Amino acid sequence: MNDFKLGNKVRVLEKADGGDVPVGTVDVITFVHPDGAVRVGDSSCNWFLGGAGGKIELVKTEPVYPNPPHSHQKLIIEWADGADIQRFGTSSELWDDVTTPAWNPNVKYRVKPDVTTVDPRLELLNEKLAELNKAVAYVKKEIGEL
Repeated sequence: MNDFKLGNKVRVLEKADGGDVPVGTVDVITFVHPDGAVRVGDSSCNWFLGGAGGKIELVKTEPVYPNPPHSHQKLIIEWADGADIQRFGTSSELWDDVTTPAWNPNVKYRVKPDVTTVDPRLELLNEKLAELNKAVAYVKKEIGEL
């Protein structure tokens, strides 16, 4: 016996004897016969399995939920997988570590950045700043301000 049920979404892998549903078609099971044969779509000649032959497979579909996903859904999943989370403090304007986030939709959260690696753009800016500080010191020395 097969696991196909009325309303299942299926893909045709092999055309049924006398059927007119092309291979690759995705449609819905509209009737299940007691002998295990199933009808796909609206045509009465599109029987699969049982004596009709043909092959079909279930098409996995994502569940449809009545509510929209949480605004922090991806972060919640990362937190559940072990990521450290930070919350942005509006009064301090800083990112703070939080062990058990409240997941307030009106609060900004992020995965705590890895501080072991330095952004190469920041290193370049620091080098430029050092060069500018040297130039400013030289100019001040030349005009006698130091």
